[in-house]
Amino acid sequence: MTELRCPSCAARNRVAAVPRGVSRCTRVNVDEEPALGARFHAHSIPLLVVLRDGYEVDRIVGALPRQTLESRLAPFLDERRS
Repeated sequence: MTELRCPSCAARNRVAAVPRGVSRCTRVNVDEEPALGARFHAHSIPLLVVLRDGYEVDRIVGALPRQTLESRLAPFLDERRS
């Protein structure tokens, strides 16, 4: 899971803790790492990119309520537990 954000963004702490079942979570400041922002086509932030085996399997753009975000991530975490 990769979260692309900027430090001045109001929703910068949307993913404050790494959800259980996530093997790796990387936070990227697109102001400091513009090449990574370009690589992930981060046109809007915050942006959460879910990767599996190096491939993007989901992309969540914008600030979502915590419950909605957890619901969006649940299928990927459930697959990992199986």
